[in-house]
Amino acid sequence: MLVRFGHLILVSLCVWGCSESSAPEGESDTVSDTTVYVYIDDDARQCEQEPLALDIQKGTLLEAGVQVYDAQCAELSKMAVATMCGLKTLGVHVFEIAASDQKRARSLGYEAVDALQHMGEAEQSYELRPCPERVRQQP
Repeated sequence: MLVRFGHLILVSLCVWGCSESSAPEGESDTVSDTTVYVYIDDDARQCEQEPLALDIQKGTLLEAGVQVYDAQCAELSKMAVATMCGLKTLGVHVFEIAASDQKRARSLGYEAVDALQHMGEAEQSYELRPCPERVRQQP
């Protein structure tokens, strides 16, 4: 009987330990709010200026109180751009944010990635890529 009681305690401790959240206190393991993806031009210019650092544009969102869950560099696809010094490139920064923050992000110049889809195509119109090594740290 004592052995069975010991097993019961051991199993109870294992189950209790495994059910504890790994998130920091006050935070949830899952994103409680529905999220959306927004993008903004990385401000690069052919032959003239490097793109802004991803952290600069992420910081703009954070300073405005927008919760950023993920941030990545990307390049617009299914588009063409003329090759000429001074013209924009196809580089963008894509951010996953809380859906409730989308209006605030729009007021800062960030657009929903849904706006990038061409004529109802299901495919996304950008491709994630590694961020460039050379970037500007100031706008």
